Amino acid sequence: MRRAAKEGRTLLNETDSKKLLSTYDITATIPRLARNSDEAASVADSVGYPVVMKIASDDISHKSDIGGVRLGLQSADEVKQLSRP
Repeated sequence: MRRAAKEGRTLLNETDSKKLLSTYDITATIPRLARNSDEAASVADSVGYPVVMKIASDDISHKSDIGGVRLGLQSADEVKQLSRP
Protein backbone atom coordinates (compact mmCIF):
# COMPACT_ATOMS: atom_id res chain seq x y z
CA MET A 1 0.00 0.00 0.00
CA ARG A 2 2.91 2.33 0.69
CA ARG A 3 4.27 1.79 -2.81
CA ALA A 4 0.87 2.48 -4.35
CA ALA A 5 0.57 5.68 -2.32
CA LYS A 6 4.09 6.81 -3.32
CA GLU A 7 3.16 6.20 -6.95
CA GLY A 8 0.03 8.33 -6.52
CA ARG A 9 -2.34 5.41 -7.14
CA THR A 10 -5.76 5.47 -5.51
CA LEU A 11 -6.55 1.85 -6.44
CA LEU A 12 -4.58 -1.29 -5.70
CA ASN A 13 -3.91 -3.58 -8.64
CA GLU A 14 -4.98 -7.20 -8.35
CA THR A 15 -1.59 -8.47 -7.19
CA ASP A 16 -1.28 -5.84 -4.47
CA SER A 17 -4.89 -6.42 -3.39
CA LYS A 18 -4.26 -10.14 -2.99
CA LYS A 19 -1.08 -9.47 -0.99
CA LEU A 20 -3.05 -7.23 1.35
CA LEU A 21 -5.72 -9.90 1.83
CA SER A 22 -3.14 -12.59 2.57
CA THR A 23 -1.50 -10.32 5.17
CA TYR A 24 -4.73 -10.62 7.14
CA ASP A 25 -5.13 -14.37 6.43
CA ILE A 26 -8.01 -13.80 4.04
CA THR A 27 -8.08 -16.55 1.41
CA ALA A 28 -7.85 -15.39 -2.20
CA THR A 29 -6.71 -16.74 -5.53
CA ILE A 30 -3.03 -16.31 -6.32
CA PRO A 31 -2.41 -14.31 -9.48
CA ARG A 32 0.53 -15.27 -11.70
CA LEU A 33 1.92 -12.75 -14.17
CA ALA A 34 2.94 -13.89 -17.65
CA ARG A 35 4.64 -11.47 -20.01
CA ASN A 36 4.16 -13.46 -23.22
CA SER A 37 2.12 -16.33 -24.64
CA ASP A 38 4.70 -19.02 -23.80
CA GLU A 39 4.87 -17.88 -20.16
CA ALA A 40 1.07 -17.79 -20.02
CA ALA A 41 0.84 -21.38 -21.26
CA SER A 42 3.54 -22.51 -18.83
CA VAL A 43 1.74 -20.89 -15.88
CA ALA A 44 -1.56 -22.42 -16.96
CA ASP A 45 0.04 -25.86 -17.27
CA SER A 46 1.52 -25.52 -13.76
CA VAL A 47 -1.75 -24.57 -12.04
CA GLY A 48 -4.04 -26.81 -14.09
CA TYR A 49 -7.07 -26.21 -16.25
CA PRO A 50 -9.48 -24.55 -16.57
CA VAL A 51 -7.82 -21.17 -16.03
CA VAL A 52 -8.85 -17.54 -16.12
CA MET A 53 -6.76 -14.90 -17.88
CA LYS A 54 -6.97 -11.20 -17.10
CA ILE A 55 -5.21 -8.24 -18.61
CA ALA A 56 -2.60 -6.79 -16.24
CA SER A 57 -2.74 -3.00 -16.06
CA ASP A 58 -2.69 -0.49 -13.23
CA ASP A 59 -4.75 1.81 -15.47
CA ILE A 60 -7.70 -0.56 -15.95
CA SER A 61 -9.79 -1.26 -12.84
CA HIS A 62 -12.77 -2.91 -14.57
CA LYS A 63 -11.10 -5.43 -16.85
CA SER A 64 -14.31 -7.19 -17.87
CA ASP A 65 -15.76 -3.93 -19.21
CA ILE A 66 -13.11 -3.87 -21.95
CA GLY A 67 -12.99 -7.60 -22.70
CA GLY A 68 -9.88 -8.07 -20.57
CA VAL A 69 -11.09 -11.25 -18.81
CA ARG A 70 -11.24 -14.72 -20.37
CA LEU A 71 -12.86 -17.53 -18.39
CA GLY A 72 -12.62 -21.31 -18.61
CA LEU A 73 -9.59 -21.71 -20.84
CA GLN A 74 -9.02 -25.43 -21.30
CA SER A 75 -5.62 -25.87 -22.97
CA ALA A 76 -2.17 -24.37 -23.54
CA ASP A 77 -3.09 -23.75 -27.18
CA GLU A 78 -6.17 -21.75 -26.16
CA VAL A 79 -4.11 -19.74 -23.65
CA LYS A 80 -1.40 -19.03 -26.23
CA GLN A 81 -3.94 -17.96 -28.85
CA LEU A 82 -5.68 -15.53 -26.50
CA SER A 83 -2.49 -14.10 -25.00
CA ARG A 84 -0.94 -13.00 -28.29
CA PRO A 85 -1.00 -9.24 -28.98
